[in-house]
Amino acid sequence: MKRFLPITALAVFAYPAATISCQNGQGAANPQIFWDGGAIPDPVFRTYVLENFDTDRDGKISRKEADAVLAIDLGRLCGESSDTPAIESLAGVEHFRNLKQLICNGHALTELDLSKNTELNILKCKDNQLTTLDLSENTALLTLNCGRNPIKTLDLTENRALSMLVCDYNQLTVFDLSQNTALTQLFCGHNQLTALDLSENTMLTDLWCDYNRLTELDLSKNTELTDLSCGWNPITALDLSENTKLTYLNCLNNQLTALDLSENAALTELYCGYNRLTALDLSENTELIRLGCSDNPLIRLNLSDLAKLEAVSFDYENHEIQVITNSQTAFVSDLTRYMQSIEAEKQKKYRQQEE
Repeated sequence: MKRFLPITALAVFAYPAATISCQNGQGAANPQIFWDGGAIPDPVFRTYVLENFDTDRDGKISRKEADAVLAIDLGRLCGESSDTPAIESLAGVEHFRNLKQLICNGHALTELDLSKNTELNILKCKDNQLTTLDLSENTALLTLNCGRNPIKTLDLTENRALSMLVCDYNQLTVFDLSQNTALTQLFCGHNQLTALDLSENTMLTDLWCDYNRLTELDLSKNTELTDLSCGWNPITALDLSENTKLTYLNCLNNQLTALDLSENAALTELYCGYNRLTALDLSENTELIRLGCSDNPLIRLNLSDLAKLEAVSFDYENHEIQVITNSQTAFVSDLTRYMQSIEAEKQKKYRQQEE
């Protein structure tokens, strides 16, 4: 079941990943460890490479050993309780020319040069200190997660094979996705985007663009969309008439005064609270399982067709709202509390009349 917060992106490929022991490198400050005299300045990265890829244990990485490396997974290095310092540089990674997967989340990287790693399919570098990221030579890239970095610009025009992009929690104000026509999943929430042109991304199935500065969102070309989370934006209108495959919609905390869901019969989850809706027609949304519509000036809420409803949240203490149900309606959460409060109010008035 889908949840509110953007999920951590999953890799679309799996390669055998090496492990690291929590020990710092020994010896000279910057020893030459590659066959061509190349070095790895960062002691933690150097130790990782030698422990996992120096198969003949001669203290060097030969060209054959380097070419055999397909995946590097630095992760968080033995967990948060480890005394191993964060990696500050991946200089030396250019020697692994066949590298397909690089995971370096949660370190202290301020730059990342992958211009020689042209076979790279998967890059996960979230939770670092990157301000820029040049991926112009990584044309084989399929999955990119660069979330939680202070990146201000992101040029992906050369990454036309990209299918998954996670760039949330950055400082992006605008970016061009017109060349990324293979994109199916986009997570760009918690940025400063004022516009988002997705007209060329017709294969998009998942879009999470919460916490930006979007005033409008044109999804008319994104007919494959199944998951949409666009909450916490100043969006005033949302046309979903072409998104008939939509199953999950979160448009919380916008400035919507109307929401037409008549073409979205596949919806199973709807969260539209904290808007300005005075009406909400759910007669065509009979597949709804979860509904959240609190903090709207609704005067009428018809739930009589929602037999599959398992959870509902609305202003149940607002006795001005008229809630319509029938014997098929699932009585759950706020709906039950609403009915109980209505009955309590009736009993209170009855007692007052008796007095």
